[in-house]
Amino acid sequence: MNLYEKTIHKNSIYNGAIIDLEVHDVVLPDGQTSKRELVYHNGAVAVCAITPSNEVILVKQFRKPAEKVMLEIPAGKLELNEIREEAAKRELEEETGYIAENLELITEMYGSPGFSNEKISIY
Repeated sequence: MNLYEKTIHKNSIYNGAIIDLEVHDVVLPDGQTSKRELVYHNGAVAVCAITPSNEVILVKQFRKPAEKVMLEIPAGKLELNEIREEAAKRELEEETGYIAENLELITEMYGSPGFSNEKISIY
């Protein structure tokens, strides 16, 4: 079964410091057309850091879209052309003061692939 959607027109809506927004007109597998609102992001990293005493390090962050403070593992966005593992080390130190002795990639995922290309590498 073909699930591919062919883009027939792109409209750039916004180019920002963190995200770019586009609206695509697409042809669906059944031949009908539809619109897709897309968010392009450079990517992110997150670190599930465990201390020598087997405690997971968490940070509190205010998140504007949720309008609340959230408890999270240390994380942050990638700078342009930044190496993911280096970004993970940087974010851990910036947010917690901890320096990782070693990092191991656990997984990579797309948090909201229905509208965003942001890939998150979790160490």
